[in-house]
Order: sequence, then structure tokens, then C-alpha cells
Amino acid sequence: MSYDNINFKHPNMTVIDGYFYMFDYTSFNALIQKVDDGTVAFSYPLDMNLGSQVKSLEFDGVYFWSLQNGPQAGYDLSIKKWKIENYICKIQEEFELIGDISNKYDSEAFTVEHYSTSFSEDTPTNSLYIPLVDYYDFIPIGSKVMLGPNSNDEYEEVTITGSLGGDKLGLNFFTSYDYEVGDTITYTPYIWLFNNYNGVNTVGALYKFDASDGSFIGMTTDNEYKNIKACTFNTISSNVNIGTVDALLYVKSTNLKFINPNDLSVYCVMTMDNLRKNSSTVITIYDLAIFGNTIYRLQHEGTYYGTDNSWSTYNYQISPIRNFIDSITIDAYPAILPNNAVNVSEITAIVKDQYTGPIYYKPVSFTDTDPVGFITINPVYTWIDGVATTYYKAGVIVLTVNIEAIVTQYD
Repeated sequence: MSYDNINFKHPNMTVIDGYFYMFDYTSFNALIQKVDDGTVAFSYPLDMNLGSQVKSLEFDGVYFWSLQNGPQAGYDLSIKKWKIENYICKIQEEFELIGDISNKYDSEAFTVEHYSTSFSEDTPTNSLYIPLVDYYDFIPIGSKVMLGPNSNDEYEEVTITGSLGGDKLGLNFFTSYDYEVGDTITYTPYIWLFNNYNGVNTVGALYKFDASDGSFIGMTTDNEYKNIKACTFNTISSNVNIGTVDALLYVKSTNLKFINPNDLSVYCVMTMDNLRKNSSTVITIYDLAIFGNTIYRLQHEGTYYGTDNSWSTYNYQISPIRNFIDSITIDAYPAILPNNAVNVSEITAIVKDQYTGPIYYKPVSFTDTDPVGFITINPVYTWIDGVATTYYKAGVIVLTVNIEAIVTQYD
């Protein structure tokens, strides 16, 4: 059993409302839409020839974004913005990052910083303001935001001129369509690129560009950002340790790092299972996407129940965002007791989640192999520090006693 699923031909992926998307430049020159068993749901032809492999694919709520090698020889890249219109995927803009004597571009991972909110009240045509559910104190003057789709599948781009107080932002011109409460408003300010160069030096850097015109804003140099193959951006709300945050996520070995885009500080780090059965060979993740509370990882192989599986295509593996039990360790003190049926040893189990944080209020059951000695309290629930403590009372036989702890998720 190979555990393949979407069977993508190329290493780029995004997920929208349960559908998987891939740019295919070889067979169809199209944006391919599939369901999770690999069946093609639709194929959107492109209005221009892709010409080369798409390395990474992102979706900001309105537009598809692609990363490719540039058309010129040397170290250059091309970032394209696409939109589906009348069942055709049409190019909207292209930003070329041209390598020269001061800059080299070599990247397989990029993402677009984007924020999604909605109308807080019905807004008619010819309005000079928009009411937002949130982010109304976050979007700066001069920013462009996308309104829609509305019930007629209509969109329009507007420019913010300032705050009108409360949740209302002023516009530079009248709106063209009617909008209802709950219709989407999208703000996409920046492009983030993990580059294997810092200028022309072989030190990694995280580059930041303006998403409206592709202009360079700045970069942060660090080998941490070198050889990154997969990243994405999303609003994370199901990790109890960090609450609701807007995060830049990227893969480093077996770690998925959640980064604050404002200062590049680390919210948290998730440990993933992208290892072969030898527990040392890292399985490459080629692209990332988030749908709901699940992270989808595009891989060429996967390990299931101690068996390595490799595929001729690319398929997704999943990592839940919500906190779940990932590890349990157990210790005893003292470790040696007299066989007098009186002395006790404190047994401590520590339960952690995939972020190496403590798991609270989970039942831990203990077992022992002593025919006379026994565990005094069983089961025990973990406290806020993830620790469950019980005691083992010694038996009367000289022997090695094995004590095991099992923790249950339940939810």
C-alpha cells in the first residue's frame, strides 16, 4: 500500500475549500484543480505559456501567485499573479527579480502576506467608505484592498485614504458594487522570499517585497533562511499556546516554524513526522498549504507504520495545527527500592504536544510488572505543567519491575 493521494506531477500546491491546485506546465499549461483522491475536478487553461516549472504556489484569497526561474540566464526569478476569470486563469502582473553584480536570486520558497476580513454591515454602491469586522486599525493609508466577491461574484480594488472612526475606512473613490454583511475584504501587503543568497554572498536571507508593485523593501540575513523549500502564510487560531496570530510558516528540517511577520520573532515551533523509518533521514517537504486547522505538506515520499513509501508523483501528508499529544516520558525516584512491601517510589510522567509544550488535563494510566507491588493512584490527570504523578509501592520479590505509562487524547 503506497498511501498516495492527489498524485501531483509537479512540486507546487495550494488548498482552497478542500480542493488542491497545481500549475502544470508540461501537459496542459493549466491550473489543475483536484479533489483529495487525485481526481481532476477542473482544469483552468492559462492565457500565457508558463514555460518552466512552478516552484511554489500561493493563494491570498483572491489571486494565485507562482514562483519560477526567470526568463534570463543567471540568478533571476519570476513571481506571477493570476486570477480565474470566465474559467480561464489569467495573468494579472509579473514581477521579475533580476540577478546582477549586487544580487543573486536562488529560491524555491515564497509566500504572500495576506489578511482576510469581511464587511461588518451592508454597504451599497457608490459608498466612500467600507466597514470592516477587524483589521480596520491595521491597514495603513494608501493601501489597496480587494472587495468581494459579493453575491454576484463581483470584485473591485479600492485604495484606503484614512480612518473615519470606529470600524470604517475611507476610500479614494466610490464603490462600484453592493456588498452584504460577511462579504470578503482582502488585504495583501507583502511578498516574502527565502533566498539562498544575501546579495551575492552564499548566506541565506529573507527578502521582503511590496505585493502591489514588486518593489524591494528589505531583507534579513541569516543562514536560518537558507535552503528553505516550503513556506506559507496564514491566520492561526487553533494553537492554544499562542492564541490567534497571523504567521509566516516555513519548514526547517523536521521543524515547522511560526514567525511573527512584524519582527520575525518565533511564535512557536512544531515538530513534524517527515522522517524515514531510520529516524534520521529527513523527507523533503516541497510546498505547504493550510485549510481549516490542518497543514498540508507536499512530499515525494512518506513513512507509515514503520514502512517507507516513495511515489512517482507528489502527494500530501498532514499535520494538525491544534495541540495534540506527541510525546510522553516517565521517570521514577528513587529507582531502587527494598523488597519490603513498604517503601514507595514517586512515578512522574511528562506529556507534551507537537510544539513541545505541556498537555493539560489528560488521563495517564500506569501499569507495572510486579505481581505484589502496585501503583497507588491510577489513572492520574496531567496538571497545567503536563505532569502526572503517582506512586509505586514495593513488592516482596527481588526483581526488575517495568513501569509503563499510557496517555489518552480523547478530544
